Amino acid sequence: MPAVEEAIKTLRIAVHKKGVDRHVKDAFSDVTSCLVLLNSSAPSLQAIKKLHSVLRRPLLPLYEACLQPTLQLSSVVLSKILEKLCDAHNRDDAALRAGWDATADVILSGVLVRFW
Repeated sequence: MPAVEEAIKTLRIAVHKKGVDRHVKDAFSDVTSCLVLLNSSAPSLQAIKKLHSVLRRPLLPLYEACLQPTLQLSSVVLSKILEKLCDAHNRDDAALRAGWDATADVILSGVLVRFW
């Protein structure tokens, strides 16, 4: 997960350089603390739902404060999610596949909401 970690590091630097409000810093903490769930090869549906909760609305203040690094993070997270989706498909795990598909939808919807 080096790409995700690098994107987190870049966003962390941007957040601290901008001197953003507390709610933006809290959003950063909420999002990044849940991204460790991407490390699991077979997370529970509960863990995937936790990812859903941070990959849309909590990212919105980060898009506003630090657009480019937040989009970069979203991009690498989406790439990781799509890898997980392919793995679930290859293992013929319909429930996990549906969970990762919904997670991809959540992050893409968050990006679209930002630019719509």
